[in-house]
Amino acid sequence: MGELVLDKRYEPDYSGYRGTSYYGKIVFSTLRTGIPGLDDFLAWIAEGVVEVYVAAQGARMLEMKVFRDATFWGPIPTYAWELEFWFFFPAAQAAAIPAAVWTILELIAAALFLWAFAVAISKVQELVWGPPSERGAIPWIPVAILVAALGIAFTPVAVEYMRKR
Repeated sequence: MGELVLDKRYEPDYSGYRGTSYYGKIVFSTLRTGIPGLDDFLAWIAEGVVEVYVAAQGARMLEMKVFRDATFWGPIPTYAWELEFWFFFPAAQAAAIPAAVWTILELIAAALFLWAFAVAISKVQELVWGPPSERGAIPWIPVAILVAALGIAFTPVAVEYMRKR
């Protein structure tokens, strides 16, 4: 690799994305003219082509680095260009929800599940043993058996969910 000509980071994706990314590399050569704008023109075109191609594939750029190395092709002075780029596909990004927000949503869902479970248990108690005023103390053994049965039934679902994550 020669000198680093461009190190372009595509914000906010570069600093915010945490997931699977893909790497691409393009190597090509151009003639050295000694005119800086003309020497960099083909690299600028290649950079634009990479950006458009990645976007056309439904991906988003994370970073691009362009390196230039002064070489010779026989007696002819040339530049050896190397474009390295990283990109990702947004569909693989879990709906672009930050990890902290996702964790909060999971906690809310768990709290709602526990609340619904508690309401279901109380309704089952009323159906089986009558209203609380008639039965006196809560019979904890049938409730514990019901909780254990639901826990055993829910465990395979929870394990499968965790494997998919």
